[in-house]
Amino acid sequence: MLAGVGLAVVATIMVAAPAQAFHRATTTACPGGIQFSGGSVRVVLHTGGIGGALPPTSAFSAAVERVHAQFNDVRGTTATISGLTVDPSTLNTTTWYGDTTPTIHVGFVSSFADPNAIMGTNRGPQTSCTYNEARIRILDNNVWGWDYGSPTGNNQGYYNEDRRFNGNTYFVPSYLHELLHAFGLAHATDTYSFLNYGPHPWTRGTTSGFDEVRPLPDEVRALRDLYPGTGTRAEVGLFNTWFEPAPAGSAPDTPADQTRLCSPSLGSDYSASYFDPTCGVDGTANGSTVVCANDRLRVRFTFVNYSTSDVDLTERMYLSTDDVLQTGTDVQSADTFSETGIITNANHVGRRFTVPSLAGFASGTQLYVIIQTSGTTTTGAAVSDWRPLIGTVTVC
Repeated sequence: MLAGVGLAVVATIMVAAPAQAFHRATTTACPGGIQFSGGSVRVVLHTGGIGGALPPTSAFSAAVERVHAQFNDVRGTTATISGLTVDPSTLNTTTWYGDTTPTIHVGFVSSFADPNAIMGTNRGPQTSCTYNEARIRILDNNVWGWDYGSPTGNNQGYYNEDRRFNGNTYFVPSYLHELLHAFGLAHATDTYSFLNYGPHPWTRGTTSGFDEVRPLPDEVRALRDLYPGTGTRAEVGLFNTWFEPAPAGSAPDTPADQTRLCSPSLGSDYSASYFDPTCGVDGTANGSTVVCANDRLRVRFTFVNYSTSDVDLTERMYLSTDDVLQTGTDVQSADTFSETGIITNANHVGRRFTVPSLAGFASGTQLYVIIQTSGTTTTGAAVSDWRPLIGTVTVC
């Protein structure tokens, strides 16, 4: 298990997800995998049976469109959502619609055979290991509480990777998970993926006011491999989760578990597990989150490359009174870390940053720990991202 890998007393640890780890959906007749007959796919939203005292049809369709927009930004692939139709009928779950061009029908049901399921995907009849139809079934709003928004709109920090708010489940991460299944991808068992179970990472919201979800590099590589196309992309990201592989001997489609990483803290060593409450342990500080200038703060985070080319990156740490990076006013550690030749992949790292001068802050002030990564692709495009880590530290 990854929780016990590479935990030496050093300033840096780095673990990369396997570079070609994506898993294809298969059948007995098609052990090499099945997929749509083409990458351009239309979606039909069936709103009949949506349920709820005030049926949230507009919120449902708007949430779907936000996911589609991020899916279509994968680039380097023909896999795209080419159109969206809203149909007031109820999803037919007993017979196929007979589509002759790739189509996904999305709609609501009142139950699943598996009592733990809240969404599910079926792929239609296959010819030469390809299909033209899939359906995504969703528990209706009378049975399951869906939140069609995102953490920022609910005053949650997107960087805490929450799946729920006020007892309801965020819709968009679950929908993207099923959309990837519809395109022929199976659960990931041994890599960082949106097809794992557990918290799915959010990307900081844009001017739309909504945080976003997007395919992770594992799925990006898969879509570019299964549906090759043109176009370029230059983008990186930072997240606060990593994964534990499915247990040895599990069934082939058993998903890995994605879990929140530890919070920044002091200590003479890294915690035994990536997922412990604090990243630093042992020594006189032993997990303390009370920091003074020149202390060494241990952190963990995940960085990903979505680009169509490799990237070189530099990582920096800032301390801030809020969860928004302001490079002109936030205080920056003197330490930087560099990565070169990062392929389209996800990587987990542990870093030890020196705490900068805290002269401008009163004792007891709580500060956010913000990681920034920036650099260039091998084609010369600039890339950058930043993200607050989970938890805060307190000025001594």
